[in-house]
Parts: sequence; C-alpha cells; structure tokens
Amino acid sequence: MPFPALPCACTYPRTHPPTRPQPSKAAVFELLDCRFYKAPTAKCVGGICNRIDFPSLGPDAAPGDKIFVFHTLIPQYAPAMWGGATDGEGFSIVQIYRMGAKAVEQVGMEAPTLPWARVLKRFMEAPCEDVDTPTKKIHERLKLICRLANQEEVELGSFEKGLIGSYNAKPVLTRPQHNFYKGVNEHGVDYFEAVLDAHEFAFVAKKGLSSLLDRISDMVVDMSFTVEGHEDDELPETLLGMCRICKIDIEAACLPLPDVKKK
Repeated sequence: MPFPALPCACTYPRTHPPTRPQPSKAAVFELLDCRFYKAPTAKCVGGICNRIDFPSLGPDAAPGDKIFVFHTLIPQYAPAMWGGATDGEGFSIVQIYRMGAKAVEQVGMEAPTLPWARVLKRFMEAPCEDVDTPTKKIHERLKLICRLANQEEVELGSFEKGLIGSYNAKPVLTRPQHNFYKGVNEHGVDYFEAVLDAHEFAFVAKKGLSSLLDRISDMVVDMSFTVEGHEDDELPETLLGMCRICKIDIEAACLPLPDVKKK
C-alpha cells in the first residue's frame, strides 16, 4: 500500500498556480521493510546491500521490478567543534522499497511521461562511481525530508525547538555526504542503494542530531526522499519513498551488523 502524501513542500512548475511549494502526492515506491543495524564505524559499513538478506517481492511482483534502498548512517558519539571525529560508533537505518510496476515501466521508457520519472530515470542510470561527468551531477539532487509528527508531545529544549522550527519537513540536499551502489540481490532482483553518511555532517548539524537522539524514543518521525526537479518538465516533484519511525528504542531495535556476503 503506497504511503499517503507527506505534508511537506515539493516544488511545482513556475507556470503552475500557486507558485509556492505544495504538498507532494503519495509516495511512488512501496515500503517493504525498515531495519536498524548497529555499526561500530561508518566506514566499515559502506553499502549495506552486500550484507543483508532482502525480503522477497512475492508472487505478485511486476516483471523487471527493482529494489531501492535508502540507507542512513547515524553517529552516536558526541560531536566536537574543532578537529572532531567523522567516524565512530553509530547505527544504520535501512529502508527497503519496491519500485513497483508503474515506476519500472516509466523508468524503462526511452522518454518517461511523468515528471518524477524523467528525473528518476537519469538518477538511476547515472554512474555510481565518483567520476566528474555531466550524467553524475544528477546525484547531487537527492533530497531528504524529515518531519517530527508529534512535536507537541516531545519535551524539547530551546536549541532543539529552534532546530525543529527551522528544518521540520524542509527538504535538505544530501550532497556531498552520500554514496551510491548498484547490484543484484539473492533473488536475482536489481537494487539501487543510496547511502547518507551523517558522520560527515558539519558540527551544528551533528550537535542537533545528537541532542534529538536522546529523545527519539518519544518521537514519531517521518523520513522521506525525492530527487530535486529543475526544469518545468521535471516538476512537480513527487516523494519517491516514505517511512514512519514510531518511538523507537534504538538499542533494542538494532540488529548486529551482518558480515559481507561471499560472492
């Protein structure tokens, strides 16, 4: 079942009235699973797809269906203002999505007919390697949107309230703290993995994240993502995936990090 629209801003074409950003339509991908893994360091993890077992797409899977994984690495050590660590103990949030028949059909077209599909096709076909090519630049448009859905229930200090006031449900580009991987899983299904490494965030962002983690067990957080549209034929933007994390106990939820699978 696709997730409903998230009440966050997504951009519409300049020719579309009104000109201010409007809420997105329902997310395109179908969430299959969301998992938490303990990670001794971010750099020991990298891409997670060569470690985990994937859920089966089931008998109703569309021909050529694909998996999209949004993987976020979260630090659990205190950030330092000067010369602080950019790696250390933390955990991974791994969202696993099925792209579904509509997305697979659109991305498979030579010229997709839907705005979000035009951007997604270029995004998924761009090289994952760190190369300086025009096609690679589309990866710089990946946006994460986080929303605290129960702000009135959570005790927040002045710093956290200011942070939530500034960034709640606001799109943030993941560049340059991201990496991308492609492959085929144990079911013979193609996957695409986007990895956001919050260990590489600037001090203020890491400080805010660290303070909010202390209250995560009281929070209902919506995590969603899309690829930014620039031209009118790439707009309006539509959320690609969304996952709601409800009052999670991180230590209890985290699984041990699996070993890298032998090829």
